[in-house]
Amino acid sequence: SFLDTKRQQLKEIIPRLNKKKVQQPHEVKVFVGWKGIYAAFNTILEELPEGKDYIGFAAGAEEQFSEETKNFFEIYNLKRSEKNYNVKLITNESARPTINKYHYEKNQKKPEYRFVNNIAFNGIIIFGNKVLQVAFDEEEPVALIISSKAMANSFRKVFESYWNTAQK
Repeated sequence: SFLDTKRQQLKEIIPRLNKKKVQQPHEVKVFVGWKGIYAAFNTILEELPEGKDYIGFAAGAEEQFSEETKNFFEIYNLKRSEKNYNVKLITNESARPTINKYHYEKNQKKPEYRFVNNIAFNGIIIFGNKVLQVAFDEEEPVALIISSKAMANSFRKVFESYWNTAQK
């Protein structure tokens, strides 16, 4: 009788435990090459709910990018806009002319930019409890996604500090 009671209790508890997703508190994934870059940025599109905010430090001025990088951002910006994300980006003052002349499609939602002199950061996006860092300037592009609430919050604090002093 005692064992039957315990079995019944386990039968009730196990489905609830299976529904709970056990996540590593901290994880880093590395994405290499163009397929990796698309996969890394698709993580934002797959995990961040529609209409949410994300923030970051822009990857740099477009004129320094390869044609493949420019094509990537055209595709990604369309997908990002479809998700109706509210995006705030900080970049170097030197990128202002390029950003001001960047062509967005008619109904495409534009990020809000602020500009600073001699920024040390670039290619960082903070979304949810994750941080994506990307480098396009290598022969083979590379990205990292850090899954960590503590790291995301740390980057948010740095972003907010820059945002509050940056020029519109």
